[in-house]
Amino acid sequence: MKKRVAPLLFFLILFPALTLERISPGAFGAIPPVSYRSPVPFAPGERFVYDVLLNDAKVGKAVMKVEETILQGRAVYHLISEVKSSGFFSLLVPINDRVESYMDMKGLYSHRIEIRKERRRKTEEKVVTFDQVGHRAVQWKNNEAETFEIPPRVQDSLSSLYFFRTQPLPEAGEEISIDIHESEKNGKLEVRSLSRQLVTTPAGTFQTTKVETALPKESPLSSKGRFFIWFTEDDKRVPVLMQTESKRGVITVLLSSQREGKAPSLTAEAF
Repeated sequence: MKKRVAPLLFFLILFPALTLERISPGAFGAIPPVSYRSPVPFAPGERFVYDVLLNDAKVGKAVMKVEETILQGRAVYHLISEVKSSGFFSLLVPINDRVESYMDMKGLYSHRIEIRKERRRKTEEKVVTFDQVGHRAVQWKNNEAETFEIPPRVQDSLSSLYFFRTQPLPEAGEEISIDIHESEKNGKLEVRSLSRQLVTTPAGTFQTTKVETALPKESPLSSKGRFFIWFTEDDKRVPVLMQTESKRGVITVLLSSQREGKAPSLTAEAF
């Protein structure tokens, strides 16, 4: 069980939704405008806490929070995702993972992502920076740098979830597609709306829209790669429930508490 379950919590939060197929960037120009809701539905100070369950057993906690900072002269949302195993499960599989994404506060695209995975005997780290003008991504891993071409306004695996929250929820059967760079590939994040549902979690009862996405093929979560997220239909677009099926059972992430953020000093400009 240890070998199979150890990465589950990490992938569940790090890869909210993506189907990666290698695509050619082609000839890129300047950063084009993009449409989104303004003001955006999240703000510095926002904090979501989740219970993570394997079948009916609680195996960990997850936290997603938003801060505000300056990166290379740009005001950015500092997006943070943390996952830790807990209880008896933490004795078998000690997990302490942290993902940090720096999302442009004005243009809502990614500038940088930092990934740190801690296990009992191993720590893995990776940093990817995004040049959104020159359309290049530089990945630093194991003291080696590698450069990739990227499409305009590309998102990383964490910022993509927040960017989706700025989009109007699609009607049942409709899809939203977002450019993303992950695992040394450019691809499309495809999110398909399924239905409206009333969902109850430890944080309360919410009217939601259920969407379906696909995890990367290399993810150990599921051979099918199907991943479901329930977003609230209010102006906050809160992901209150996430669920997928692995070979060891159903992985469920339930919102247990939430705190709203406050308006940042610089707001995004909608086009």
